[in-house]
Amino acid sequence: MKFWSIPLLPFSLLYGAIMALRNLAYARGWKHSEAVGIPVISIGNITAGGTGKTPMAEFLLAKLLTMGHRPAYLSRGYGRQSKGYLYVSPSQGDAELYGDEAYQVASRFTSVAVAVCEDRVAGARQLIAAHKPDVLVLDDAFQHRRIRRDLDWVMVDATRIPITDWVLPAGRLREFLTGLRRSDTLIISKFKDTAALAQLSATLKARFPKQAVAAFALRPQGIHPFSKAAAMAYPSLAALQGQSVIAFSGIGNNQHFLDTLTEAGITVATALGFPDHYRYQEADLDKILAAFESQKEIKGKLPPVLILTTEKDYFRLKAMPWMQRFAHLPLAYLAVAMEPVLGWEEMENKIKKIINEF
Repeated sequence: MKFWSIPLLPFSLLYGAIMALRNLAYARGWKHSEAVGIPVISIGNITAGGTGKTPMAEFLLAKLLTMGHRPAYLSRGYGRQSKGYLYVSPSQGDAELYGDEAYQVASRFTSVAVAVCEDRVAGARQLIAAHKPDVLVLDDAFQHRRIRRDLDWVMVDATRIPITDWVLPAGRLREFLTGLRRSDTLIISKFKDTAALAQLSATLKARFPKQAVAAFALRPQGIHPFSKAAAMAYPSLAALQGQSVIAFSGIGNNQHFLDTLTEAGITVATALGFPDHYRYQEADLDKILAAFESQKEIKGKLPPVLILTTEKDYFRLKAMPWMQRFAHLPLAYLAVAMEPVLGWEEMENKIKKIINEF
């Protein structure tokens, strides 16, 4: 624990106690979770910040489609400039209207019904009535107890192990660690190597013996340009090895993005980090452009070939009207995807079971 968080401990204990009482109310039946008529799979976390929930939801949607199902996706639409239930249509809106995560999912899965709503129960019922899916994927819903779920998957960021953390605001935990006992599967992400994975997996199994433990690696899939108008040829990920880039991101774990680039053999000349779900302004891109231009002027060094960001940042930026001013720049984003490393077979069998038994 950092010294500056010590004065916040009383507030952490108070917040944790409130969440514990809320969970007790559901456990004792004083409060009730509501069914929505189809199987529900929730993907969430116990810590604030990015743990790979949305990439995991995208992996699950792809698998459900391959299995012949009609999945739907629902989130609250964090960071959007709107309220209430909205069906996400990329041709009718953008990340400002829907939130970056839902907008990204709808853009990538055009055959999947995607919606946002703060009230997950009301949103789920409206989405199901309108589009008749046979399974619902909830993003970031572990603490949203009002909607009944059949499987609860909780992401565990190996770079920010929750077992050694504190509840908000002194730490990152959204509730006391005992809340993980509600989960069906603990999914380890962002581990550095097999040794680190084995150690964390053993720790989780010892602490939570009734929960299954799985692991997924968030791996780069390719480099994609922002605009066809950019005055350069965009290289492949392999072609970027040994090259220099300017990197920026506004996600829950900016350092992991930089580590991913480094592990791919890419040199980060300058890194600019912004808060999660950051709403970029034109001045921010001017700052990024200045970093790119200043690096190009350094004599005796190879200039950066790209200004590189994340896919989530791309979807947040693409609709900004002032982005046209930067269309000539070598802006690109790194696409990533979850790949199973441990435990997927058991997870898949549980999916089949809950759907077949519904």
